[in-house]
Formats: sequence, C-alpha cells, structure tokens
Amino acid sequence: MQSDEPLNFRAHNTQSVHGTGIRAGDGFGKLLARGKDGWVGRRSTPVHVALLVLVFCMLELFVFNLAHWTSMSNRPVAHATVSMGSGMRLNDDGSYTITDSGKSTIKLSGIDAHVSNIAIPVHRVFSYANIDGANLPVPRNSTVESRADSSLRVQIEVDDNAHTVPMMLPERTISPYIQSTQRIAVYLAGKTHTVTIHVVNPAGTRFILTANPELNVRVPISVNPLRAILYILVIIVVACLPAFRRLWKEQQFSDRQRRIIWMATGLVSVGISTAVCLSTLPWIYFRMTQWQADFEYQSVARALLAGHAWIDHPVANFLSSMANPYQQNLRYDLQQSSHENFLYDFVFYHGKYYSYFGVLPVIAFFLPYLAITGSDLSPWKVMIVLGIVLSLLAVYLVHLIFERFGKGVPLATQIVVSLAFMTAVQPTYYLLYLPTTYSIPIAGGLALAMGAVIFWLLALRVRSRSRVRCVVYLIIGGVMCGLIVGCRPQLCVVAALLPLLVATERHLRGNGGMRPARYETVSVTTIAACAAVIAGFPFLVWNKIRFGSLFDFGASYQLTVTDQREQVSGLTKIPYALWQAFVTPPQVTDRFPFIQSVTHESTSAGGYQGFFYSEPALGGILWWFPLSLILFLLFIKGVRSRLRKGAVVLVGTVAVLGVVPIVVDVAASAYTARYLCDCALLIGLATTMAIAFIHEGSVGVYKRYFTRLCVVLAIGALILNVWSLFMGGRLYGMSDANPILYAAAMNMFAVF
Repeated sequence: MQSDEPLNFRAHNTQSVHGTGIRAGDGFGKLLARGKDGWVGRRSTPVHVALLVLVFCMLELFVFNLAHWTSMSNRPVAHATVSMGSGMRLNDDGSYTITDSGKSTIKLSGIDAHVSNIAIPVHRVFSYANIDGANLPVPRNSTVESRADSSLRVQIEVDDNAHTVPMMLPERTISPYIQSTQRIAVYLAGKTHTVTIHVVNPAGTRFILTANPELNVRVPISVNPLRAILYILVIIVVACLPAFRRLWKEQQFSDRQRRIIWMATGLVSVGISTAVCLSTLPWIYFRMTQWQADFEYQSVARALLAGHAWIDHPVANFLSSMANPYQQNLRYDLQQSSHENFLYDFVFYHGKYYSYFGVLPVIAFFLPYLAITGSDLSPWKVMIVLGIVLSLLAVYLVHLIFERFGKGVPLATQIVVSLAFMTAVQPTYYLLYLPTTYSIPIAGGLALAMGAVIFWLLALRVRSRSRVRCVVYLIIGGVMCGLIVGCRPQLCVVAALLPLLVATERHLRGNGGMRPARYETVSVTTIAACAAVIAGFPFLVWNKIRFGSLFDFGASYQLTVTDQREQVSGLTKIPYALWQAFVTPPQVTDRFPFIQSVTHESTSAGGYQGFFYSEPALGGILWWFPLSLILFLLFIKGVRSRLRKGAVVLVGTVAVLGVVPIVVDVAASAYTARYLCDCALLIGLATTMAIAFIHEGSVGVYKRYFTRLCVVLAIGALILNVWSLFMGGRLYGMSDANPILYAAAMNMFAVF
C-alpha cells in the first residue's frame, strides 16, 4: 500500500524556521510581519509609500500633463470657417448622422496660421444595430438596438508649408468620456491653410458635438482613470512587500494559515476572471448581436422543453432543395437570389436544424432557467459562473500538485504560479473575453477536466487511510471525465493522467517507498473508467437519437465556411497548426496596442497551399504562457540527472498529451484560437509539475534563482494576457466591446 505523504525529495523542519523563533502555531499576522531581525520593514514601508506618492504626483503633473504646459502659449484660431461634408446629415436635435462614411467630413478652412493641436468636443456617439427577428432562432422583441458609449474614429487631413499636398494622419479614437482624447496634438511646419477631419465610423452612426472643432486650444490638466488605478496598485504592492517577503522566505505555516492564503489566492483569481468578462460589457454585445449561433444553446433548450432534439426554425426552400446543402458557395448564391435566410453554423441534417455543441451546458443551465423563468438565459451569465469555477479549480489544482510533488517550493511562488495557471487554461483569456456559445462547452469541459484530476489526486492522497474515500474520489473523478463528452470530447484525453500518475509513482518514491502492485494500477484505473463510461454513455445515445450513430457528434453537417464532410488529410495541416498553437508570437506594431493578431486572413496559415480555416490566430502558448519554457530545462542533462526517472516520464508524457487535442481538432476540421484551450491545460499541468520537480532537485543558489525565474515568468504571463485584451485583430476587439476602456488604455501613457 502506498504512503499518502506528499512526494518530496528533501526533508523539512516542521517545528520552526531556523533563526526566526516562529512556529507553525504562531499567529498569521505575526508570521507575516516578523522576520529574523525583528520587525523588519515596518518603518521603511511608509517612507517608500510616501516617496511613491510624491513620484506619481510629479509624473502626473509634469510628464503626463506636459501638453498643458506646452499649450499655455497657444494662440487660438478664431477665424477658421467650418463646413460639414455631404456624408453627414444634421438632425433636428443638433446631432449629426453619418449617411456616407466616405464623405463624412468636418472641414476647417481659411486658417493661415500655425496649428499645434485640434480640439474635437464630442458629447455623445450612438451606434445602432438593426435586428431581423425572422433571421434568429429565438424570439427578439426589438427591431433596433443602440448604445451611447461609442467612440468617434477620425483621420485628420492637413497641409503645411513643408508639403505640396495635404497629409493624411493616422486614425485616432475620440471618446466623449475621456477628455484627453478630444485634443489631438499635431506637428506641422509653418502655416496651415486647411484641416479636414474625416469621420470614419460606419453609416448610421450618430454623434453630438458640444461646439465646432477648435484649433490651438489650451489643454487643461487631466488624470487618466486607468493610470490612477495603476498608481494605487503599485502603492498596494509596495506596501505589501514585507508580507510577500515573509511568504517567500518562510516555509512553516499552520494548516489554518495555508488555508487562508490559498482562499485569498482563489478570490484574487476569481476577481481577475470576473473583471475580464465584465470588461467587454457582454450584455451590450448580446443585445446588439445578430450572429445566429450566439443563440444556439437557447434554441436547443427550447427544443428540449418542447420534447424533441431538433431546433424549431423554418427551413428555407432553397436549402431543402439543394442536393448538397453544405456547399458554401452555391448556398450563398441561392440565398442571395431567393432572399431567404438559414441558420449559419448550425447543424443541418435530414431537413432539420441541430446543434453540434455539447448538450450538457443546456441541461445544467439553459433548460432549467427556461423552465423556471420562461425566458432565455444569456450565455455571458453562464460564462461568469464557469469563470468563477475555473478560477477556483485552477488555484486548487496547482495547490494539490505542489502539495504532492513540491511542498518545498516557496509559498509565494506557488501562489503566483497558481494565478498564472489561468492563462494556461485559457490563453489571452479567450473564453471569458468572448463569453458566447462557442466558449461555454470548452469552459465546461475544462472545469470537468480539472475537477477529475483534482479528485484523482485526492484519491491518491487518501488511499492508504481510507479505501472508501479513495473509491468515492475515483468515482467522482471518473464521472467528471465522462461528463466531458457532453461538453468538449477532445478534453477526455485527461483520462490518461490517472494511470500515468499511479504507474509513475513508484519511480518518484524510489526504493524506499512502497511499490504499488501492478493490479492496483489496473484496479484504480478500472474504477474510474467504469464511472466515466457510465456518465458519458447518455451523450453517445444523444448522438444516436439525432444522427443515427453513437460516435457522430454532428460536426460534419455544419452549415459553415466549407463542407466538413470533404476534408483534406489533416496530416498536412498539423505542422502549421502546431507552429501557430505553440510558437508563433503575435505581431508587434509601433502604435497602440502594440500587438495584434498573427494574421487577419482566416483561411490560410503560413505557406500552406490549401484551405486552412484559423480565424484571427492570436499567437502560441509559449508566448502567452511563458512559464511553459520551463519544460525545455528537461532537455538539459544536468537538470535531468537531479530528478527521479518517474518525474521526467510524468512531465514529458503529460506535455505530449497536450499536443493530442490540437492534432485531433486539425485532423477533423480546422484550427482556431479557442482551440488553444484544448491543449493548454495539459501544458499548464506539465509545467507546474516540472516546476515542483526541478525545484526539489535543485540545491543552493540554483534553487533560489530558479524560483525567481518562475515568479518572473508567471508575472509576465499575467501582464501579457491582461494586455492581450486590447490587442488588435482579435474577434470583437476591445475598441468595439468597450470603447471607453479602450480609449482610456490608449491614452494611459500619452505624454504629448
């Protein structure tokens, strides 16, 4: 029988920290505040905070408000003639509506003076969406939706003495709510005669100006709200540094202290995830969206409540008459000529609509909500719940891995790695950034996969103390693994982790540990496997009911960009997909947000000579989860020599398993950015295990520098993924999702 103690390669003193006089039973506050030299840092911290406040005030006043001081000598131009282009219509309430974005201009002429800045006082910008209820699978009451927080996008065309023809300057975003964006500094030579402001918002946009544009205005002092928040966060971090040093140095915490620390970490992770989801204002997106698949789960819930598997929506005559309704080009031509609609990205099989998304989220969320309230549940609310669950599970899973394989890793390192682990679960926070129907089955599958691994680790921890609890945990983990079939079948690859953990455990313990019998590995795996089969079989029956086969999930019958039944051999796509999924960085640009998607082309990858659907690829895991670079240390012989054989086998196999979902996705269909989540979880698990094993195998200065490297990479992962929210080229970019936040971030570090 195995020992249930965590797998540590070195013994640790469990009574007190050498030289500190601190014991495991000491109070939590005392432990964080006190060090070997007494009350270290308590006097210096207020001084550091005061200095930071002074530095920030100086930066705000004299650096980020430099435009105020340089504009004090400006001479306003009052004699310019203002005229509006023919592409804008003046409304009765004084607002303007864009009728032709190619001719929507505001022209200032007769200037004959040097121009240093242009003020465009925008009061409100309104965007509109026309809702065609007949084109959607669920009822919609409104026909027109609007939002009043949009920004005005402009390009300035200007002349000066140094140019024979007018210059077209780069596009700028003007927010009615961020005053600093309404004054644009220009750098011109000599006198300017004409300034033309091109409004590039789409036709139908309505905006209100509080006054006509002005030239050479004096810029008032202003404070960017995001910059103020950053100041506060930095001050909090500096104030907490003494406590962080204690977490870094001290190893002996009572169980109660550790629980408090890990609970706080879980709350921080939940806060980050929730903030990411809410930052895109998803309720506005779902109020204005006309993308039919955004309502796919609601339509399935309505179908189940009605007692059948197909979706109730009229089938267009042209679609029913097609010999091959999956032929995209012909389908489009027939739709244009008949003016009939069909449900895009739904499954069409034997004259009826279905959904290829896993049905478990419908059963767990959408159907009960519809049955109780009589109304449809919005997907973003489900993603909020799943985001909270994912955050808590990610932190607890990392905690269990370190507890079992690397308890000697400093607690501060464990905490930072656990927070960064969410960037492995969903690189670029893809699922929470786009809380749509497409994200829900992946998020649900990830939650079930992490839950399964957690219960299997718990089972291994208690199996020497309680056979009953061990079996219960194995069954629960197996049920969770089986339920993945109802969300994201590709993630069932985590099932291989249980026998792998059991089989390699004897190598990790070495000759001194209890060597498990071979039958025990088989018996443990069999218990979980039986539970998984029982839990997953109903979803295979669901396939049989709809498509006549247990293993036909319906993806081949999608009405999408290509005929999914006629796929080129996936083997030729795999090298390109692996390169995009793991290696390719996003493009770096010379203007905000300084990074953008790898390519705007959605049907190509590199030099692949064929159809390769990829959406806007956002970059590989090595970029968004730089902690995974730790895995490459295992290729160094000196590092491997310090590890037990089982450690290398376990980490290497888990990493290889992480490649499997991408291969399956590409071979069966295509590669998209959200598919990163299928494989990144296993890469994150392999990385966390590698950190634990390498730390336990390191000594002296190498151990200290290794932990610092892990912290730097983890913090880097968090920063990169938060910044990715603003990156250009991603679906539903932040400039469209939350124009105010985007404008605030764009002007966060603007000096001129």
